[in-house]
Amino acid sequence: MGFIFKRTDDSLFVRKVRDRDETYERRFYEHCRTSFERMFGTMSFYGPKDSDDIFQDAFLVVWTEIQSGKIFTEGGRVFRMNGEGESSELKCSLSTFVNDIARNLCLKSARHDGPGIVSDITKAIAIFSENNDAHEREVRMRVVEECVSLLPRRCVEILTMFYFKKMSMEEIASARKENVSANGVKTSKNKCMNKLKSDIYTKIGYGFAK
Repeated sequence: MGFIFKRTDDSLFVRKVRDRDETYERRFYEHCRTSFERMFGTMSFYGPKDSDDIFQDAFLVVWTEIQSGKIFTEGGRVFRMNGEGESSELKCSLSTFVNDIARNLCLKSARHDGPGIVSDITKAIAIFSENNDAHEREVRMRVVEECVSLLPRRCVEILTMFYFKKMSMEEIASARKENVSANGVKTSKNKCMNKLKSDIYTKIGYGFAK
């Protein structure tokens, strides 16, 4: 059974990692890895290698900030310094912070893999209205981005081709070379869109028909 860190152990971890304590570095790495797999384990958009790369990159950010002193501990609490040199207490656990960085990396990758898909899908399912204020639109957009990033890669590819590249069902079927007909692609596209709408509805709960 692995060593289990609690929220209150973060300040101890910061001190130990800053001192290059290999035992605590290894323990915290395993703790963050477990947390990452629990949160992203069902993410079929990425393969195992891609997920591993995302975790490694996210963990390295936090490890580097601890080593550089950007993340530090004071009075048993963990603080983080911003780009202007001002510090504030970290409001989440360090493992959650690693997961937040990993999530942002996922979203950036999703935008790179399918530029324009988020805005086009957003319009297609009509989750915004002219009455939404700026903050609400931003919140909803973040939800859409996250849900798109969690779709299976096949869904992202099909929806990107249809909504962003404006390809016909016949063109998508030919481009994907899966021995499926245009009707088969249409069925897949509808299933993918329904899943996306359902996922967004689950997170938002209002604003458009499920």
